[in-house]
Amino acid sequence: MFPDLARDDVFRLETRRLWLRWPRPQDVVFIAQAAADERVAAGTCEIPQPYPEGAAAEFVLTARNGNSEGKQLVLVLAPREAPGLAIGSIALTPICAQTARLRFWLGHSFWGRGLMTEAAQNLLDLAFRLTGLEQIRAQTQTANPAALRVLAKCGFAASDEQSGGGAFEPVRFAFDRPSWSSLYVRSGADAQDPMNVARA
Repeated sequence: MFPDLARDDVFRLETRRLWLRWPRPQDVVFIAQAAADERVAAGTCEIPQPYPEGAAAEFVLTARNGNSEGKQLVLVLAPREAPGLAIGSIALTPICAQTARLRFWLGHSFWGRGLMTEAAQNLLDLAFRLTGLEQIRAQTQTANPAALRVLAKCGFAASDEQSGGGAFEPVRFAFDRPSWSSLYVRSGADAQDPMNVARA
């Protein structure tokens, strides 16, 4: 699904304030601490609580293996001024040949700065430019207004496939290639925050 460019662990996507890079073994401690934070886990549909011992190391290994095979693209967010510090994660994982799912979380200390929106917009732009994806889906909870804002700012629209609608029920969203072309290409959105892909 993902091109050779992204299958090397020196790959990174640079945004105005961030590096989006492959997870490294050195990131395990932060990932374990952040994922064990109930405030972080509660906003996702995937992080279990309590967070199992060894799960962070398994996450890094699985991410690196999947990235190298081009089956997915799992990256950590790192501040440009401190690229060795992982502060969150963002991923695109395949649903089928032309559809992927966007997943993300951010350490609590870094909330409220627009960092995840910046990361997601750049990753979505990269995905549609470099792959044959036609649609990217996402889901969050109605009790997670921050994630809902990120998805709205990125151009996602609510999907027709919804569940009961309780506070902790997943809300599903979709973003397709025509929407990307309209919002990111024709509007010049990528000119405001240029995509910069690096391999070293």
